[in-house]
Amino acid sequence: MKIYSRYIIFYLIKIFLLSVVVLTGILTSVRLLSFINQNTIGGVASIEMAIKFITLSAPHLLMYITPIALLCTIIYVYYNLTIDNELITLEAVGLSKINISKPAVLFSVIITIICFTLTTFIVPIAKRELHSYTDLLKGSSKITSILEEKAFNKISKNITLYMETKLEDGFLQGVAIYDKTPSNEYTVLLAEKAKLIPINDSFSFKLYDGSRHSMKDGNMQILYFKTLSFNLPRHKMQETKIDDLDIEELTLLDLLSSNYKRKDLMNERYSELHKRFSWPILNLTIAFIVMCSILSSHFERKWNANKIINAALFSMINLGLVIALRGKVNNGAMYIIALYTLPIFIILVTTHILYQVSNNKRVIPEKFYKKLPKTLQRLFSQ
Repeated sequence: MKIYSRYIIFYLIKIFLLSVVVLTGILTSVRLLSFINQNTIGGVASIEMAIKFITLSAPHLLMYITPIALLCTIIYVYYNLTIDNELITLEAVGLSKINISKPAVLFSVIITIICFTLTTFIVPIAKRELHSYTDLLKGSSKITSILEEKAFNKISKNITLYMETKLEDGFLQGVAIYDKTPSNEYTVLLAEKAKLIPINDSFSFKLYDGSRHSMKDGNMQILYFKTLSFNLPRHKMQETKIDDLDIEELTLLDLLSSNYKRKDLMNERYSELHKRFSWPILNLTIAFIVMCSILSSHFERKWNANKIINAALFSMINLGLVIALRGKVNNGAMYIIALYTLPIFIILVTTHILYQVSNNKRVIPEKFYKKLPKTLQRLFSQ
């Protein structure tokens, strides 16, 4: 790889990562607040819950943020390269505009591959895990809501819980837990406050400011604690079958698997495959559109705002068309064909424009150019 290509690609990576972190952080924060309000009592969440939600929701957000981040990144980088006369210098030493656009295209290919991995494997698995975790949180809230105050509640065969009151934030006050395990040990846990929290596929009581009294073989042991976790017995979870999952929770291998038996969702299955394949290509088409808008005229130190407007406008039109076509893939083969024809058309047209400009030729043949209105002639003139 040539030095100028390496320099531009590293510049693109730096700005792209910054854009992704900022956009993902903003959107994740908004979704986190909504998630906490819907899945906790009183809107109170632990740090572990927040980290788990952010980890599982980030891939899905990242998949949709990537095209916008790529658009902003390429415009920003090539804007700065133009203002600093670096593109003018590269052109002066003999590089064509095709060569100048190659780093951005190569970078978009890498992003497309990453996005393809997200849509086909990582996002479905993250959605599946987030769905399970949400169900577990709802189960925690449900268990807490049915516990009776000032009464002995049978949690399991060997565990009994007593509490004085339930607080609005989901905490239990004045808690005593009696645990009689088969190991011939009797344990009593006393705590000022406790809260039921989900852990993996089970639950745990988080106890605060209390003591643990255990009796085994006639010996009494007392332990005082500030915080203590008391894990409830793990229930044997039934293995989730492919047919029981939502269509968006299936990976590429699941969608192509012969074990998928639901005939009523076969059309949705194939539609989902087309959606998974078509979305990553959007990154590639956006790169071609932006490069065509920026490089289709002579470089000047004074940046032309029309280049940014054209790049953003045509990219947004492309994005809107892709979203519209993805929503119609269930309606027939015509929309599926259009979904794949659109990026091919964009790549061919923008490549043709860049090639013609690089060779100092008009974008369209001279005989057609002369028949155009003057406004269109100015648009296609060099």
